Amino acid sequence: HHPEIQLRNEKAPLTEQIEEIATLPFYRVRHLIKACDLPQHVELQERTIKLALTRLLEGRTPKPGQIWAVRRVIYSLGDTILIAGTGYGKSVVLHALSSLTEFITIQMITLSKLGANQYEAVSRYPDTRGCLITAETRKANPWVFRQIEQCMYSHVLLGAEQAALPEFRRCFANPQFRERVRLLAIDDSRGTRFA
Repeated sequence: HHPEIQLRNEKAPLTEQIEEIATLPFYRVRHLIKACDLPQHVELQERTIKLALTRLLEGRTPKPGQIWAVRRVIYSLGDTILIAGTGYGKSVVLHALSSLTEFITIQMITLSKLGANQYEAVSRYPDTRGCLITAETRKANPWVFRQIEQCMYSHVLLGAEQAALPEFRRCFANPQFRERVRLLAIDDSRGTRFA
């Protein structure tokens, strides 16, 4: 079920490697997160996510709800609802998944300005390739839906109008794409809902 995981040094305990997250190349952080999905390392998940989020937040300590939500989504621990006020940092949860794993986030947005801001935020995270779909970006890149289906983007932002297009719905016919989508979030002016 789990592909072979390559760690820095097979002799170094995983706990020591996790404590190095702040200085590791990001692909190694991803490997450590994946390693914590193995049954014998489940107890290390929370610490690993906390350190990885601290890195994404450039040294700031993540809030408990952020750690809880990211852990639940990354490790498929069940449906997750994060209810938090404005300024809490819900967007970090949305953006972390695409940066810390090979999974894809689809983020539904209602306002093009909100989408542009979220796209800029996503683009700042390491190992994340964002895609904002609007009528204009579709004209500029007519192959965008084919690229999405081929898993070329780790974070897709789009409005309901774009999501209803047959070209976008067709992406889900590809089993590889379906398997990689881990998070669907609806982000509007009233807040963010995770599905």
